Order: sequence, then structure tokens, then C-alpha cells
Amino acid sequence: MSRDLKAEVGGPQETLSWQSGFCDLLLDVMTDAIKIVSRDRRILFVNRSAARLLDVPKKDLVGLRCHEAFNGFPDPCDFCRVDEVFESGREKRYSLWVEKGRERTQRFLEFSLYPLRDSGDSVRWVAEVTRDLTEVRKAADRVAFEEKLGFLGDLSARVAEAMKNPMSAILTASKILAEKPEDLTAEEKGTLAGIVREQGARLQGLLRDLLSIGSRRPPAREFFDPADLADEVVSAIRNSPAWPEGVECEVDSLPRGKRVFADPERVRQALWHILENALEAAGSKGRVAIRLALENDAVRWLITDSGPGIPAEHLPLIFDPFWSSKKDKRGLGLTLAKSIVEMHGGDVEVRSGPGKGTTVSVRLPLAK
Repeated sequence: MSRDLKAEVGGPQETLSWQSGFCDLLLDVMTDAIKIVSRDRRILFVNRSAARLLDVPKKDLVGLRCHEAFNGFPDPCDFCRVDEVFESGREKRYSLWVEKGRERTQRFLEFSLYPLRDSGDSVRWVAEVTRDLTEVRKAADRVAFEEKLGFLGDLSARVAEAMKNPMSAILTASKILAEKPEDLTAEEKGTLAGIVREQGARLQGLLRDLLSIGSRRPPAREFFDPADLADEVVSAIRNSPAWPEGVECEVDSLPRGKRVFADPERVRQALWHILENALEAAGSKGRVAIRLALENDAVRWLITDSGPGIPAEHLPLIFDPFWSSKKDKRGLGLTLAKSIVEMHGGDVEVRSGPGKGTTVSVRLPLAK
């Protein structure tokens, strides 16, 4: 305090009284609820905001134990951390939903606890600063709920769009088979039955991918050779309908002997989707190349196709659920692949350009 101000307020006793009153005034005008409690949880000081929060007159609070003031209970609140601050001597902050008062009203409160020490540096009191964030939390919850509804609506529309064409094909083929079987040749019946099987399998794959993305099952990790896994994926997809007729696939000599600690089934699923996408982009008489690159602490599968490439403006969208530049090809393959790789601490990168084909790089950490 300056010399002029000391002279203005008087001697040492008057100065102390003025300082105490000024501090009380500052605490009283604060919007945060403040109270100071002793080791036996008795309230020594409260400001006006604390009295409003507790809905008890300020003059009646001093001398009560804090839990008596908060909810009228004889025992401490189960969420209270005052004892921990007395024991540790460290500040503590936490927030949670609590039931307040005898009416048990739900409030979302943030508690900040500060140790107050005496001249011997022992923690003698604790200052508790409480903020009522109920309306803030409710507003945030409303925004989050609306965002979830918006996402759900967008996802539902994309799922419906992805299912529309296969369902339409199945219904049309089934209708023809059911209504005029005698007018169909054996070859026509076989074609229609093939459409039903093919589009049914497409819907089944879509539902499988949806369940995989929504699964919270942790990865079943084990050690495996990334080169062996690449060979398995190529061999399996060669013998499936996903392999276009006439496409060439070059598998470089893959380095052996390295190990990855991950869920081989899920990683196999991710590589399958990426390779399937590359084969589709390459098309008949196109080329796909697969190679393995080793880094200091990671391995990369690089899958390159000779397709038309991806325009720059589409690159940020290719991992979005059900996004596709082709109206009849909407799925979750790349979305699921990216999710699986990132689940294992890896990443997926895409390099592409119109007329230059596309290279997808899948990186996973090597086992320690």
C-alpha cells in the first residue's frame, strides 16, 4: 500500500481493517461461489454467490459444515475432495453433475480447491471456488445432440442411397422370376438369379462393413509378417468376383522377416478394401502394383493402380462414408480401411492426379 493511502486510512489497525473490508468486498462481488473451510469442514467464510448457490442466507452459513449447507446431510458429500487437498497440499479441480439441496435439483458444477497455509506453511484451510455451469453444459449437450442428429440424418441418407440400386435390382429380378417364369428361358432365369445373388452379396457386404465400423471390439493383436499378409490378400482377391477380367497385378519381391503386432484379420480387411478399390479403378486391361517399403520403425504397403486418377478436389472426400464419384458405387470400404489402420496407430496416405493413377500408402508400426 502506498504512503499516501496509508495516511488516508489511518494507522496500522485502521489499515488492517480497511484491507480486510476491501478483500471481503472483492470476494462478495465475484460471480463464482467462494467459501473457506477448516479441516473439520466448517465454513469460515462465504461470499454472496455461494449463499445464492446454496440458497441459504449468508449469515446462517458460517459455522455450518459444508455438506450440511450443501444438501442438509450429516455426512460429507461423496464427491467432495477437500480432505485430499488438506493431505496433499495441492490444488484440485473437477466438475460433475450433482444433486443439490433438499429438493435434489440436478446441477453441473465445477469445483476448484486451493490450499491456504498458515505461517508455519501447514495447510490450515481450503478455499473452494464453485462455478455453476449447468446452463453452459445443457447448451453444449443440445449442440452435441443436434450434431449427432445431423450426422445420423446424413448417414441414413447415404445408407439409403447405397442400398437403393442393389435393392431395386433384386426386386426387379425377383418380380420377373415370380410373375412370368414360363416365358423365360433357362439362360434368362440363370441371369436373373445371378443378379439376385450378386446384389444380395453387395448388400451383405455393406451391412458387414457398417457393423465393423460400429464395432467397439478391441483388436485381437498378434505378431505377423506384413509380406505374408499381402500375399494372402492378393491370393484371396484373385479368386473372388472382385478381380476384374484382364487386369494385371504386379507383386514386387516383398522383404521378409519383419513383424507387425496388430489384428491380422482387420488389417487384411483394410488391405482388401484398398486393393479392391484399386482393381476397380484400373479396370479391364489395367494394371495394379503392390510393394512393401520399410522405414526405421514402420512398414508401408503401397498399392498403385493405372486408373484415371482422382481430381484434387475429390481427395479430401474419398474416406467419407458412402462418398463416391460414381453414383452406382457407394460403400464404406475406404472409410473402414482408414478406421482400421488408425486404430492400430498407423495412417493412410493417397497420392493421385488426373491421368496419373493413384497410390495408396498404408503405414503401420513395426513390432518393437
